[in-house]
Amino acid sequence: MRSVRLFLILVVVALAMAGCRTTKPGVSGGNGDWTNVTVPMKLVMQGEKGVSASGRLTMVRDESIYMSVRVLGMEMFSVYAEGDSAWVYDKMSGTLLCERLGREPKNGKRLNIGRLQDILLGTRGTPKDFTIDAWKFSIECRGGEPVSTPYGHMREGWNAVIDNA
Repeated sequence: MRSVRLFLILVVVALAMAGCRTTKPGVSGGNGDWTNVTVPMKLVMQGEKGVSASGRLTMVRDESIYMSVRVLGMEMFSVYAEGDSAWVYDKMSGTLLCERLGREPKNGKRLNIGRLQDILLGTRGTPKDFTIDAWKFSIECRGGEPVSTPYGHMREGWNAVIDNA
């Protein structure tokens, strides 16, 4: 049960990414579609004890997602997803978790890597706002405004609000 909760929190962290943009070229592809993307990310968790972390998100189209989150230059945790599974490595405790990807919030179909990438970037008809109900929590996810890139319109970031936390 603890691993499932940690996985949910990490998915929320991924959705809460703010500022997934870069001034350096970090995207490859052609004909308006990307094949590889590496972007800096910033995670801000607000509350009584706010936390801010930076990191890097690397994706290979329809193959993999890798996220590394750092505080003061030290990697706190990393997430790697491929196929229909995700692995989370917490460097502070040395814990490695593996979970299957969940279901898409809008239609309930099982997620795959390509669809998860679409949701994170806000491309290919993904919803801008949706709510996930998990255990006693209600997680409201709101997408940022789309920005124009050479590879089409992509979501600038995500904001997640957790009720009953």
